[in-house]
Amino acid sequence: MTQQITLIKDKILSDNYFTLHNITYDLTRKDGEVIRHKT
Repeated sequence: MTQQITLIKDKILSDNYFTLHNITYDLTRKDGEVIRHKT
């Protein structure tokens, strides 16, 4: 099984000169463990 990414939330923080996003996603590892990342 490969790793799978599920998008949870994509919030735009700024849309001026460039776009700044706050993204939350779940990464499902090969062993089934789910890890939540916030960037």
